Amino acid sequence: MTVTLRAKWELNTLAKQILKDNGGQAYIASRTAPNFNTNTTTDEGVYSSSDYYGTTYYYRGAVADNCVYFAGFYWKIVRINGNGTTKIIFNGNSCTASGTDATTGTTDIFNSNGDNAYVGYMFGATNANSYSAAHSNINNSPAKTYLESWYASNISSSYRNYIDDVIFCNDRYVTPINSTLSALGYTQHGYGRAGSNPTMYNTYYRHAHLKSLNFNGCSRKDDRFTVSDTANGNGKLSYPIGLLDADEIVAAGVKISGENCKVNNENTKYYLYTGVYYHIMTPGSTWINGNSHVGNIENNGDYCLAHAMNWYIYFRPVINLKSSVRWISGDGTSSKPYHISI
Repeated sequence: MTVTLRAKWELNTLAKQILKDNGGQAYIASRTAPNFNTNTTTDEGVYSSSDYYGTTYYYRGAVADNCVYFAGFYWKIVRINGNGTTKIIFNGNSCTASGTDATTGTTDIFNSNGDNAYVGYMFGATNANSYSAAHSNINNSPAKTYLESWYASNISSSYRNYIDDVIFCNDRYVTPINSTLSALGYTQHGYGRAGSNPTMYNTYYRHAHLKSLNFNGCSRKDDRFTVSDTANGNGKLSYPIGLLDADEIVAAGVKISGENCKVNNENTKYYLYTGVYYHIMTPGSTWINGNSHVGNIENNGDYCLAHAMNWYIYFRPVINLKSSVRWISGDGTSSKPYHISI
């Protein structure tokens, strides 16, 4: 048997193969943006938009060809970031895993409840008298502690050079108060006890009131979590791991809303549905009842930005593969997941 070795310059990257398998870059760029005001229950393939780095390409709907095998686990591809890296979300021990099998199998809270500071992936002082004191990146949330511990234990050193340092968005920008929000009881403080200073955070307002998606949603550099990239992010992560944000959830196929978790937006037909609750990274609001809210995916596939953040629910870690990671084989389906190398 004769084995033909391809020259290095002939080898495909994973990102290039993904684009090729979905019609090519020009075709994807020509597609009209989808309607985010409806649930997507069929395979809509890949669309393009813009993010912090350039043009991003994201999967939408009931896609069945976005599986990659990496570091001993199966992952679902969420999107190609604008810098050519590939964002993937943990899917356990098979491409088709669901329920707790698609999570790490452990539950924990995102953070404590009852203060504006707690909407942070990292946070500052509780019962503070200023926004900067509440939202300084000093203390790790339980979510950050858990995910970084999981990374240290489950991603061996031989695989860590596949993973890049890419922004994770924890959007704590406070929505400016208008007459509607004021009438609902919101302040623009963003600090102190939730019951005293009810605050609506930016993504919640965009989704619930403007019905607007934005992959550049984190306007504050302090909310863009990175490891060592302090040009684009805050450099506060110990490891390059995080969670999806609400804009990525909507892009994947669930109807934009997130407002009150009672709008009956369940979607069991898009690729992020698992049948269990799991954390995402987007703050919602704090309110007069004393609750602080950060988003999650519901057990019916909907997403919600108004659940108390001290729920013990599951985790699906998210990492970003380097743009230089090479495609070796596979087409992303459950029978032939993508296999990669460096």
